[in-house]
Amino acid sequence: MTVGEKYGINHVGHYATRSLRVEKFFAFWGQDLDTMTTPLECGRTWRVKFDKDIEFIGRDALLRQREEGIRRQYVQLLLTDHDHELDLWSWGGEPIYRDGNYCGRTTTTSYGFTFKKQ
Repeated sequence: MTVGEKYGINHVGHYATRSLRVEKFFAFWGQDLDTMTTPLECGRTWRVKFDKDIEFIGRDALLRQREEGIRRQYVQLLLTDHDHELDLWSWGGEPIYRDGNYCGRTTTTSYGFTFKKQ
């Protein structure tokens, strides 16, 4: 790393790259997404060319899901009232409640250095 010293280049670890991935809202296969996640559920609908007359396995199911609506969705949350110095940090797998009702679980969490929040 002596070559990069004058540019301020440093070694970074898993948690640093994870934080950047979370801030950019890049999903991680096997943790955030799996084989049961559809493009509609993870915000990748633009990757499916519904307007072209191309048959593919799962097309009818995706069209049906688009018509009926999705039941789960990969989203990004910013904890505005979380004090990272006092409150426990979430690590993934924690339940999420809205108005006292369970509505999902975390998959990946990280402190966001850009937002200075978790």
